[in-house]
Amino acid sequence: MTPRTPAVARLHRARWAMTLLFAATTAACLLVLAVIAVRTDGRSRTDELDNGVSHRADGLARTLYYDGGALHLDALSEDDLARSAEKLGVIQAPEHARPQIRYARDSRAALPGQETLDDIWQQVQHDQETVLVSAEVDGREYQWAAAPIWDDDRIGAAVLVGADPARGLAAHTRLLHWLAAGCAALVLAAAAVGHLLSGRAMRPALRGLEQQEQFLAEAAHELRTPLATLRLVVENGSTTPIRASEALDEAVRLVDRLGRLVTGLLARARVEAGTQDIELTPLRLDQLVEQTVDELPDHTGVTLTTEAAIVNGDPELLAQTVRNLVENALRHGGGTPVEVSVTQGRIAVRDHGPGVPATDRKRVFERRVTGPASTGTGTGLAIVRWVAELHGGTAQLSPAPGGGALAELLLPQHTNT
Repeated sequence: MTPRTPAVARLHRARWAMTLLFAATTAACLLVLAVIAVRTDGRSRTDELDNGVSHRADGLARTLYYDGGALHLDALSEDDLARSAEKLGVIQAPEHARPQIRYARDSRAALPGQETLDDIWQQVQHDQETVLVSAEVDGREYQWAAAPIWDDDRIGAAVLVGADPARGLAAHTRLLHWLAAGCAALVLAAAAVGHLLSGRAMRPALRGLEQQEQFLAEAAHELRTPLATLRLVVENGSTTPIRASEALDEAVRLVDRLGRLVTGLLARARVEAGTQDIELTPLRLDQLVEQTVDELPDHTGVTLTTEAAIVNGDPELLAQTVRNLVENALRHGGGTPVEVSVTQGRIAVRDHGPGVPATDRKRVFERRVTGPASTGTGTGLAIVRWVAELHGGTAQLSPAPGGGALAELLLPQHTNT
């Protein structure tokens, strides 16, 4: 597994930070919405409970009446509002006296205590309309509505209707649990989606970093040999004055080769980055191969057979491809002669070395450089395949007759238009 570079590690940390930020933002928004929903639900349930007991108390107060100073309660046994009320009672107070329980549907214990009744009576007397009060009965909190019953010009009694808020509270609690579970699921889903989207967004950056690292490694691989050769030529020229003129000419030739290498590397980097399109022009493939082989520092063991061939191609990229094919054969051929042949749309490079196992023939075209410090193994033939595909051709490696390896670059032939 390829180790992560610091830049890639920073990108991965940024991805996780974006995921956490996305999840945190989603959680904050959901929390605000959940608080609003919980408060709205709680308020609506409270209003519904208050409206229910007030409606029953008002309706029952209208069915009860005074006649000759006597309070008639017959309607309580027939009215639907009375039957549907959870708690029901009537309190009555003579003038300037404390209120007493006149009627309790279940038992007197089902109504609030005397002190609470006194408070309710005072509020009814003060407001002269239906009042809402929370009061305990049997250790449980109930919501009560007290509606006045008029005896001529004074309030002589009041109807008490109570309701237990526990049912609404249980439903409210269930809603709270569902909201918590739903918000947690949505936050996890948002984190997963955020992680996926941030990964897709960073994919071009990661690909760019990978291409940058690959380019640096391949540049080091391509430039290492001519730079080493240039150093030897300069050292020989400086230590042997009689060969200084010859060494200078060789150094100039190597510098020109380095310039072409740099141009080819930059062109390949721009093409891979998508900032430049490859320009295919008609060229003599045999002459390009002859010139490229002649520029190699160690080409004495290379035999060349060519015939006139014209292809549409990029001269710098094709020259780099030829160098890689020949240098690969010289490096892995064990010092054996290397044979290069050029025919119509085909460059073949053969060595007489141990060959390449069948299981490795496809793998050698894969890029395996992991950084600038690499020795370059795996870059040469990978570039050959890449250049072949850019030109609409193919690259292949096969065993040569009689031993060794045969590497071929097949290109479409030039057609006159």
